[in-house]
Amino acid sequence: MIRFIFIFLGVAMAQDWKDLQDFRQGAEESIKKNWLVVVGLDWLQEGRAQNWPADKPIVAFELKNKKVSMKVLDEKDLKVDGQSAQKGKTYVLLPDTSNKKTVIEKGSVQIFVIERAKGLGLRIKDTESPAVKAFAGLKWFDPKKEYVIQGRWKDLKPERVIKIPDIQGEISEEKISGFVEFELAGQKQQLYPTKEGTDLFFVFKDLTSGKTSYGPGRFLRADLKKDGTVIMDFNRATNPPCAFISFATCPLPPIENYMKVAVEAGALKPEKGH
Repeated sequence: MIRFIFIFLGVAMAQDWKDLQDFRQGAEESIKKNWLVVVGLDWLQEGRAQNWPADKPIVAFELKNKKVSMKVLDEKDLKVDGQSAQKGKTYVLLPDTSNKKTVIEKGSVQIFVIERAKGLGLRIKDTESPAVKAFAGLKWFDPKKEYVIQGRWKDLKPERVIKIPDIQGEISEEKISGFVEFELAGQKQQLYPTKEGTDLFFVFKDLTSGKTSYGPGRFLRADLKKDGTVIMDFNRATNPPCAFISFATCPLPPIENYMKVAVEAGALKPEKGH
């Protein structure tokens, strides 16, 4: 019986390790595919046309009454939502906050509108970005089982409004319906997430921030179980996109999520962070 238990535990630990490896590989692929390709972020100004590219314009973008339009100046090899563009035609562009954002393509370059607290801007991606070719992979703390912690969800009634800054210097207010309480390093901890269904998203800092981990903070996702338990696996803490590029609009930790312990788990500070 004892031998069976040890075999069972060994299989379970091996599966946990494989799951963690798969997660980290997925995080690396996501950074390469979705963020290292970002080569520009241009904020649009109301009523002012903006040509792209600046030297030999092929399109002109304009923000008017909080809507973005694009006039085609040169249609060669230009596509809008996968269809060939028409010279002289003006297209209304849907932002990434809509059900289906409008995507403009020219060779290896892709452009779409983003909507943030700061306003509306153009995110520019290039699959041939030098950053993709130079990427040497993510660096991680060694996995530690003591950083897989069971916490408990605590409702906030009424909801609490928390100020969340971002890397661009803007501040937004989020209604927070609860927090997760857990114990780490012998201390009781509380982290406040944004919540969508059972998906919890945390942005936090700890005593490793700016030393061995990324200074502005890290991300962590967890799932809220029906019984109110939450598994906080800090081995899965990741760096935000702004750790790798200068054109992201990452949220920063609210002051409520500054932890007074060192979380030596998850993503390490990038060798060439921003």
